[in-house]
Amino acid sequence: DGKSAEQLVDEMIAAGSVDQGRLDALRDALLADGTIDGDEVDLLRKLIYSTTSDGDQVLREEVEFLFQLNNHTSAINNADAFQKLFIDAVSHHVLGDPESAREVDKEEAMWLIDRIEEDGEYDTNEVALLQYLHKNANRMPMDLKFRLGMILSLQD
Repeated sequence: DGKSAEQLVDEMIAAGSVDQGRLDALRDALLADGTIDGDEVDLLRKLIYSTTSDGDQVLREEVEFLFQLNNHTSAINNADAFQKLFIDAVSHHVLGDPESAREVDKEEAMWLIDRIEEDGEYDTNEVALLQYLHKNANRMPMDLKFRLGMILSLQD
């Protein structure tokens, strides 16, 4: 209905939650020019860290949304801050999970592999994310470690 990205983010923050309709409209608004610039990264950061009561837990829907944006812009020159936000938010979601804090559990590993392989490419943001998780997780399932080794060997 022609709302700006700022309006959509403000509505979700006011509601205290994200919803698929607004996320779809936000995705379309952010991708209209084909790239994620610095102001849009700031807007995404504001959304991701403002829609939960504790302000710290990053929701699965928000992370899925970042993967969508990443998949639609992976060949484009996004602001450098987008990669940092992508890694911070995804790792917060995975490593900040109270049931498996500082660990990538089996379910999270399978979900990550599905998201990363969804578009058939291993882009720089996804590789950087896996490297970050490998370095910072106390535990990670072997299939994710294997996948990381395979992906990194393809980068040479």
